[in-house]
Amino acid sequence: MNGGGRGGSPIVAALAALLVASLLGTGWYLMQRRKQDDRIKSAGAQLTLDDEKGPAAAVARPSAHLWYRVLLDDVPIGRAEALECDWVDPAGRIAHHNAWTTLPIDHAPWPTHCQWVLPATAGPGAWTVRMRLGSRELSATTFQVRE
Repeated sequence: MNGGGRGGSPIVAALAALLVASLLGTGWYLMQRRKQDDRIKSAGAQLTLDDEKGPAAAVARPSAHLWYRVLLDDVPIGRAEALECDWVDPAGRIAHHNAWTTLPIDHAPWPTHCQWVLPATAGPGAWTVRMRLGSRELSATTFQVRE
């Protein structure tokens, strides 16, 4: 029989306190991570053809192997980052999407890249490649496709 006491069990109170502390800790961690991510920026970007280390290119032909190299600055050391690239055709449609997670970052600035082979059917005009971290654009470069 319950003694009719007013207070709850000390175990229930301890579990509730643990839950609140856990939620606050998770919220703090996510805020800190968001602050670190917000500081990441591009320190330079370059589109190259056929070779990751080749010279910068502003014009490509269908079937070209494209490399988009971006140097990231103010990166959080010791953490991997989930990045994405969208290759956008002249009509504004995403023709190709890359997504990857970097290795744990151990120096800054941090070089990364995405790549794509343009299809033989790629239409002429101004194309854009955009690198993003989540919904935030880090870098964008426009290039011309000519037949």
